Amino acid sequence: IVDDDLDESECDVICGVYRVDMGKGNGRKHSSWWPRGSAWVASGFSVGQWTPDAEIWYQSRLEEIRAGKAELYGGKEW
Repeated sequence: IVDDDLDESECDVICGVYRVDMGKGNGRKHSSWWPRGSAWVASGFSVGQWTPDAEIWYQSRLEEIRAGKAELYGGKEW
């Protein structure tokens, strides 16, 4: 049996997810360099194929990351 699906932890590695401790009793926040799957679906870019608009957004985000100007975002911030 071959399983070609990625599990959540594998997707989190690809998206650069960090689990940030929010302090005593406040739980953890997931922050990432790239949107997680659910955020991508809600973004409007997820239309079943890679589009020129998605590529423009991706290249812009990648440039911010490489320049050290990008911030980590949580699920609600994406």
